[in-house]
Formats: sequence, structure tokens, C-alpha cells
Amino acid sequence: MLSSTISEFHMKLLLGCTVCAVLLLVPAVLIAVLVYRAGRGNRARRRVMRVGEPTVAWVSMCTVNLNEGGPGDGWAIALISPNPKVKIGDLAGILKTINDSPIGEEDGDLAFAFLAVTPTGQPYQEGFRSRLPDSVTGGREVYVAHIWVFLSDVPGGKRFPNESDVALPCQVNWDENDSLMCSRPDGWTRPAEKPVPARPQSLDVRRPFTVRFLTVRPVPSVREIEVRVGCAVHPDAQEQPWVVVEATRNLQIAVQNLDHPHATLACKLFRADAGDPPARLPDEFSQGDEIWLFGARIAVDDLPADTRDQWAVPPDLYCSTVRLDKRTGRLTFTQKPADRVLGRQRQRVRVAERNGGEPVYAVLVQANMSLFHPGEDDQPSTVVYSPDPEVTVDRLRQIADLIAALKGLDQSDPDLAMLSEYVTNETACPYRRRRVAGHLADGRKVYIADLHVYRAFLPGGVLHGRDTLLCVAEPGSRGGALELMEENLRSEEMARKSAAEMVTKIRRDMMRQ
Repeated sequence: MLSSTISEFHMKLLLGCTVCAVLLLVPAVLIAVLVYRAGRGNRARRRVMRVGEPTVAWVSMCTVNLNEGGPGDGWAIALISPNPKVKIGDLAGILKTINDSPIGEEDGDLAFAFLAVTPTGQPYQEGFRSRLPDSVTGGREVYVAHIWVFLSDVPGGKRFPNESDVALPCQVNWDENDSLMCSRPDGWTRPAEKPVPARPQSLDVRRPFTVRFLTVRPVPSVREIEVRVGCAVHPDAQEQPWVVVEATRNLQIAVQNLDHPHATLACKLFRADAGDPPARLPDEFSQGDEIWLFGARIAVDDLPADTRDQWAVPPDLYCSTVRLDKRTGRLTFTQKPADRVLGRQRQRVRVAERNGGEPVYAVLVQANMSLFHPGEDDQPSTVVYSPDPEVTVDRLRQIADLIAALKGLDQSDPDLAMLSEYVTNETACPYRRRRVAGHLADGRKVYIADLHVYRAFLPGGVLHGRDTLLCVAEPGSRGGALELMEENLRSEEMARKSAAEMVTKIRRDMMRQ
């Protein structure tokens, strides 16, 4: 009996010691593995920093912990290129084409690229990079790559800027296919810049003015949204919407380009909270006009019905004419917006006509690729048009071909350089137009301009090529409204008549009905 008891005691003791040993050993092994991997990762990082080349990648997607700020480092899927002629804007354009283009059965290269930049369940693979097809990149050498992101490299060391649309400074050893590709700290460094510490002049609240909405923050308890807007202070500039729109577009371009000399300041101003103090837009963005960014409020009930549930200003109203109640700090639209997108577009056409706008034919130079395929999204485009009836549609097509051929090319001729920059930087800008130089337009008035295309106003809802679009254009050489008209749906008659004749006939028919 005693012997049996001792044996049982020894077994329990041995089992207890074994359990304790396992409990102590497992954490030790895990810690050893983590230390080994961290040491290996640090060694790989030091090596690629020593022998690799600095470049900038365009991020497609990244792990959640990078956006939420931890608990550790993570990885991103990004586009990179060893060709110094391929700029970050090219990579962003390629990624946008991949994500926005509808994919059919015949689009094998596009489908491959889409799966490469948006994989599901694919683990991180150190050194992974796969070249995209030339048909997708336009013949440029561009890779999809796994980039390891060290949060200590990111300014602040707490959070990656965004899940997508991020220019990521990184280090790559192009001669070794399986070596670590990772973020680098020096690429984020920017000199400290501060907005001018001054208070805005009092706006002339007795008259309407144009604003550009930047930040929106819902306040459900009072059914309001707090907004941060930009506006021109001088009364004369307030009557020209293009002044504030072009200034804030310059701000947006700097935000999108990490290499911009004022990128840090632009991010601070463009992404400021609605309740932040007023700030004057520096001359680097405002081109000499006095533009201020400040906070205000809008009642949810004043928004169009199709966006009240979203508690947001709809994209087609991001630039609007408003009044400011100085006592309450509330903005109200000078014209109550229609409750649907197409209704608001019809309102804009009528406003342009009241402002002296005339019907014109515009010829397409370029447009968002999705507009050439069936879909529901409305997108921007670039067109050329002329208020001069002597300029034929065929001549506009020739000018459109000339401008399209300049895209992405450096030009010594300042007139050609202006057109090249216009079509190369694709950040859309309502109310923007530039006159095409006389020696390119036979001395006639011809303008290049931005035009937002609404599918419901197109025959079949899609574009096909150098389409001819019927628009109404406000007068002015620098800026003014250019709006797509519903009369485009009568395309066969359009081909046989001038723009003015077409609009006159349709309106006469409507009055008879």
C-alpha cells in the first residue's frame, strides 16, 4: 500500500514538473523566435538601406494595423518601378486604371493586374514582386510588390497615413529578387512650415459667395454638419468661382504628391478638422488671391434628399454658391439644390444660361476610362470647344488630337507646355479653362476646359472616342461654367445642326407641348 502511494505521488510530481517546464519553455521559444525574426529583419533592413536604392511606391492596400496604429509594423501591396522616368503620378494613374476599368472575359492582362493589386488571403512574402503586363502599364516597367512598413519610419511613428492613395518612400535592391523591400525614414522628412498666423477679414455677408468644401463632420444631436470651406475674401474674386477652386486644387495636388516642396503644409491645411481655427492659404497655392479656410455649419435639412442620410455634401456640390449667416455661422445655398443628381445638373445649366452662357460643341480630349464602358458612375473629362461659330467640329477634333499627343511630354514651347501639363495632371477642376494659343487654333478663340460627364445625358450612357458633346459655356477666357446639356440625347439631329440651332429647336418643341 505504501509503495503504491509513493509511486502515485511521484507520478503526480513528475506530471506537475512537466507542465511547469512546458509553460516556461513555450514562451521562451516564442520569445526566441520573435527575437530571431526581429534580428533577422533588422539585419535585412540595414543591408537594403546600405546597398539598395531609394524610390517611391504607390500603395494599393495595406494591413489593418498600419491604419489603426499598431500594435506593430505591417506590410503593404504597392506599385514600384526601377525606371526613373516613371513618376509617382504614373504609378497612381496605372493603379486607378486597374481599379476603375470594368473587366470582361477578353481582358486577361487587366484581370491579372487587378488580382495582383487586390489579392485575397495572400500572405506576406519577403522580396515578392511581379511585373504588370505592358498592355496595362503602357509599356513601362512596373511591378506589384510586397513592401514591409516600419511604423518608426512614418512621421509620428503611430499610424500609416491611409489605406490607399499613399506615396510610400521605400528602399529596394533591384539586383536581388528575394531581398527585403521596406519603408525608409528619410523620405518623409519635410521642413517645418506654418500657415500665416492671422485672422481673416470679415466676409461681405450681404452677398453670395463661392465656397469649396474640404472637411465634413456630422453633428447628429442637432441635425447639422460642421464643414471646413475655402473662399476668396475680395468681393470681386467671390464672383469668380474658378479663383477658389483652382487655389484649392493646387492644395490637393500637393497633398497627392509626396515630392511636392509644400506637401507637409498642404496635408495640414487640406485635412484640417472642421473646427480648426481659420487659416489663410499661402501664395504658393492661392496664386496671389486672398483665400481663407474656415469652419461653418449646414443644416441637414438644407441638403439634397439623396444625401441627407449620408450626412455629407454631395460631390457635385463641393463647389457651391452660398450665403453666410454671421450670427449663427450657418451656410445656406443660394438656390435650394434639387433632390437628385440630374436635377442639380439641370439647375446648373439654367444658371449658366442666365449668366450669359451660350450653347457650344465640345470635343473630347480625354476622360476617365470608366466612361467608355457601361456603368453608373459619372466622371470628369477634358474637352476643347470654341464660342466662335467659324471653328468647325472637325477642326476641334484636330486640336484635340494634337493636345492628347502632348500628354506626359516635356515641351520647350510655353504654349505647348501649358497644354501638356493640363492633360498630364488629371486632377479635375470645375470652372477651369485655358485659351489655346492662336498659332495652334488659327487665331480663333478655342479653349481647353474640364467638363463633368453625366451618363444619363449621353446616348447609351457611354463615351466612344472623340465624342462631340453639346454644352453651355459661360463667357470668359480664364474660368466659367461649362455644363453638359440634356440635349445630347438627341444625337442624330445634333450631327446635322449647329449647337444654337439644336437648342432653339428643342426648346421651341417643349413650349409647344
